[in-house]
Amino acid sequence: MNYRIRFFLRLIPIAASLMLLGPAGQALAAPANDNFANAQALTGTLPITVTGNNIGATAEPGEPDTYSIPPLSSVWFKWVAPAETDAVLDFCHANFSGGNENDSPVMAIRSGVTLGTLVSVKETNGPCSLRFHANAGVTYNFQIDWYDKEGTFDLTLRKLTPPANDNFATPTNIGPALPIEANGTTVDSNWEAGEPGTLGGSSNSRSVWFRWTAPATERVRLEACEAELVDGSLNEVAAIYTGATLGTLVEVAKNTSNDCAVDFPVVAGTTYRIAVSGHFGGEFTFVLRLKSAPPPTNDNFANAQVVGPNLPVKVSGNNDFATEEIGEPNHGGYPDTSRSVWYSWTAPVSGRIRVKACSPDASFFVGVYTGNTFGTLTDTSEYFYYAQCSRFFDAVAGTTYRFAVAGAPFAGTHGPFTFELRQVAIPGNDAFTSAIDLGNGVSITRTGTTVDATTEDYEPNHTGGYGGGFGGSVWYRWKAPNDKPVILQACSQTEANIIAVYRNNPESDQTAPGNLSLLDSDSTDCLGGTKGGRLAIAPVKGTLYFIAVVAALSDYESDFNLKIQGIPTSTKSAFNLKKAIAKCRKIKGKNAKAKRKRANCIKAARKKAAIIKCKKIKNAKSRNKCIKKARKRYR
Repeated sequence: MNYRIRFFLRLIPIAASLMLLGPAGQALAAPANDNFANAQALTGTLPITVTGNNIGATAEPGEPDTYSIPPLSSVWFKWVAPAETDAVLDFCHANFSGGNENDSPVMAIRSGVTLGTLVSVKETNGPCSLRFHANAGVTYNFQIDWYDKEGTFDLTLRKLTPPANDNFATPTNIGPALPIEANGTTVDSNWEAGEPGTLGGSSNSRSVWFRWTAPATERVRLEACEAELVDGSLNEVAAIYTGATLGTLVEVAKNTSNDCAVDFPVVAGTTYRIAVSGHFGGEFTFVLRLKSAPPPTNDNFANAQVVGPNLPVKVSGNNDFATEEIGEPNHGGYPDTSRSVWYSWTAPVSGRIRVKACSPDASFFVGVYTGNTFGTLTDTSEYFYYAQCSRFFDAVAGTTYRFAVAGAPFAGTHGPFTFELRQVAIPGNDAFTSAIDLGNGVSITRTGTTVDATTEDYEPNHTGGYGGGFGGSVWYRWKAPNDKPVILQACSQTEANIIAVYRNNPESDQTAPGNLSLLDSDSTDCLGGTKGGRLAIAPVKGTLYFIAVVAALSDYESDFNLKIQGIPTSTKSAFNLKKAIAKCRKIKGKNAKAKRKRANCIKAARKKAAIIKCKKIKNAKSRNKCIKKARKRYR
């Protein structure tokens, strides 16, 4: 081996070690409280806040794991409890410089005076705070580690301070007049013996209480949707009870982690107890709201809103505050749909009909039935391929159909939607084998629609992923007349479309879209405020290309304009050296500065001409050598 190379390789480990050295070759010092024996003492009256750091910190022999996680760069603090109290070791506002604001340390609280005799009091690797009961005179050691990250941080040790309405006996009184809005927090709240298990139980409950007496008999809505997590997980529960003691509580209603609002009936003069809890130990601030929740006029099957009979039908609907009736079926083929409203339509003619009840902001499900009572209802609809808020059915003239629009399972979706009925009109180019032939031009404009388009078996995902497409697709084919790049676009005034371009594979089955090779797709680049996809390809002359236009959202089809156009060639004139030099010579002036300006202008023109000539060389190595020589010559 060459001596110089050997010497260089020997220097590598030395250089690496020097990177860990500070000024004058000194190693970066670990924090003073790196080891247990040198734990930083926390003194004074609670709350105590100190700034610490674990930069350069290490794990020492015999140091215990925290939550089965070995220490990496831990530091130690200690505190002697002056009196018995419930305390909180708090890193929820730690301002840790070695990561992001949501980083929490691995932390442990241990009692004891030597490393070998430590007893774990509490430890965690998730939440940003840790509660513990401190006994007077006991030394508590705080082991703090940030996994593999190092930085500065703020540590706060404070008393546990439960909210005033932490206990059932001291609720916050609200109302009685509606609407009501009240701010609340579960931070530092506790479980209370005897409280309902739905609030989380002895180890997880973080409950607070409100009390309200109903001024009228009606339906009301309880919302706790505006919540901001402070610590733990935001698994929020809000429950409503009647009863004067914890032991006599009767649950009236409760929300779920999927739906932060719950509607329920109240009786004038009755006092209701409302509990809000992070039932998996979550602590958060929130806004509690109570308001009247009068059901829509078409809430019940017997009061279905009559529409039509002439088609198409398009009306605005809303299932906010809607209810479910006894004996009511699930709708749209899904379990646990809720908050349904009803429509009724008598078919004037026979034919294939599509019903839609869609919203861009919520998920709705539709049921289509014949029958005059819940007990005699028959579901007559079929799933509309890909759409959850659409169904289709074969209408028989003179038959009355009942339509239920319900909120999605679990989430209890509620809000406005558009209810539509129309005869199905599947586009002529819906099937791949029925693709419209666009010929071989480079200036093509066609109108099209994805309304009522379907998805075929084995149809590819038009964005290049796995599974089926988004909405229904329509197809076109185009043969490239030359090798010049073209732009393809499918743009709409109302709803976004995806345009996808596929290359023909002569060896594959041309009756199956799944055998195509995707070149590119787009759904966002239409210009001028229109919606949809726009892309460019470099075609191969004589090659057949297939173009799919797909509804970007499964329930939102639209008309669109399809365009294919060539990319305009540059109108910039070719560089002319003689004209450029002539222009340089017209620079006025007889002094040295003017002469130098003319000379530099001519030199720049000659360099540009030389580089243009070099760029015509096909061999890359020779081309780059030529350009380099030209630049050197005309420096």
